[in-house]
Amino acid sequence: MKLRQGILAHNLLIEEFPLAERDLTQTGSKQWLLETNVCGYKGIARFVIGLADDIEVVDSPELDSYIQDFVRKNIFK
Repeated sequence: MKLRQGILAHNLLIEEFPLAERDLTQTGSKQWLLETNVCGYKGIARFVIGLADDIEVVDSPELDSYIQDFVRKNIFK
């Protein structure tokens, strides 16, 4: 799974999950790429939805699909 994220998402991720730093690569002065494996999408989807304006899902179609289904079922009822 890959996420492109800005400063806010980066800082919150490191604060909540310090070990995630090993899976982050800085790609710009204010941008990072998180490349990691997850055992499920529930937690990472919550993170992405909560910070949707600071995170872009990159080349992770299963996560995209999970988020779209979640939004359709829970937000646009």
